[in-house]
Amino acid sequence: MDIDPSLGPLLAQLGTLTATNTSAAVATRIQASKAAGKHEETVNELQDIIEQLIDERSQLQQIATALRDHLVAESIGRGDITYITDKLLPTVEELMGLGGGDEEQSEALAVVKKLVSKEMLTILQLVGFNYKRAIGEPLTRVVENLITSSLPSEDQIKLQSLMVERDVQALKVAQNVKAMGNYQKLTAES
Repeated sequence: MDIDPSLGPLLAQLGTLTATNTSAAVATRIQASKAAGKHEETVNELQDIIEQLIDERSQLQQIATALRDHLVAESIGRGDITYITDKLLPTVEELMGLGGGDEEQSEALAVVKKLVSKEMLTILQLVGFNYKRAIGEPLTRVVENLITSSLPSEDQIKLQSLMVERDVQALKVAQNVKAMGNYQKLTAES
């Protein structure tokens, strides 16, 4: 299973926190402070240990929250699954109906229905399938490409600009009697 690169720093920090203050390390520090035999130093050392443990607990809670948020962002909840199955399938059926509805489309629709059933969505997600990454991101790119391909290219914009400029110049020629006469002579000779 690939780990999301954005989780790397969180997992590294989690490993560091886990390794630095194991119960053995804390016990060693407590024994060392008691062995010194000075009550005030022992109390100060214990206070430092407690403060460190509280800070690390806070850091662990932040890491746990970040990991939970990441997991939630990648998973689809029951409400989302119900919405997808209730809305997507009728829309796909409608779109396929517009295309004529031959046998190939009927088979494709049957496959889509099986893949987008509540049971299948839940099972695939439980085994680690990430719908948002597998379907959502490619679909986003397809729509982005569709939109950008329907926009005029830079060359088309330049061509349209040149055509407008040509029309403006033609109107200027038409307004000037001498220029219009010269233009008519040129076109008559061609």
